[in-house]
Amino acid sequence: MAINKRILVTGFFLLSFLLPVRATAATFSEMYIFGDSLSDTGNVFDATGGQFPPSPPYFNGRFSNGLLWVEYLAGNLGLEIEPQNNFAFAGAGTGVVGQLVEEGVNLPVPGVLGQVNLFTNTIAASQPPNPNALYTIWAGSNEYIFGGLTDPTRPVTELSQAVESLATLGARNIMVVNLLGFESPITDHNSLLADTLAQLNQSLDSNVNITLVDVNSLFSQIVAQPAQFGFTNLTTPCLDRNTRTICNNPEEFFSWDGLHPTTAVHQLVGDFAYETLKSKQHESVPEPTSVLGLFALGTLGMTSLLKRHS
Repeated sequence: MAINKRILVTGFFLLSFLLPVRATAATFSEMYIFGDSLSDTGNVFDATGGQFPPSPPYFNGRFSNGLLWVEYLAGNLGLEIEPQNNFAFAGAGTGVVGQLVEEGVNLPVPGVLGQVNLFTNTIAASQPPNPNALYTIWAGSNEYIFGGLTDPTRPVTELSQAVESLATLGARNIMVVNLLGFESPITDHNSLLADTLAQLNQSLDSNVNITLVDVNSLFSQIVAQPAQFGFTNLTTPCLDRNTRTICNNPEEFFSWDGLHPTTAVHQLVGDFAYETLKSKQHESVPEPTSVLGLFALGTLGMTSLLKRHS
């Protein structure tokens, strides 16, 4: 099943495997991470003295049943995430400070702008930011789910400010992920975010590479054909938070606890983000004449693989 999922995500960017070797994903020396619970690999867990999220049933302080997307992405890039490089906090919004209020926990947490400030005052205070690092940002959903916002202007503006601040400090490779959902204000957020990042790509230094990961398009694919991704349940949480009982087949569930996805989803997102990086690089690489002829052959090969692993 895992092989089938990987093939499906890879299939979205089939041409990336038909291009020259020099067009493979960029080589990054390390990663820096900003965001909310979807990227928090242990900051809230440490801040609460190992009390939240309770592990088990949560996995090693992560808000899921296994590794998160940034860890899968790092693995694809041949990297390991250094704990001090992850500034993401569960409950974070896009601003300077937020509040995590859940299951008896009432904890002030830095939002994305606050996390960038922490980065500026710690790592970047002693040395220029690594230009060969990948900087990831995924946040915004808490503003709509818990903050009750209906206008995406402020969250998107704050995400834009975070990107600009990192670029000004010296970051050169910045990845921003959009949000999952088909209803407004999520769709409005994603539309405004795409337009804003496109403008930043034009206005910032030409050495700055901003990559938008349209994870919502992956979500659309999963909803349309869940079985093709190995999912049998897209709605019911695998974990019952009241009884802390876990379903027998978490790899077939989209939702882990009703708020956060399972590690199976995180793996798809990590793979999708990796393929997005490769796809963006290929945009600037001329296609050899052989690629057009190989495309049909590659499509047939992909079809064969899907049949073999479905």
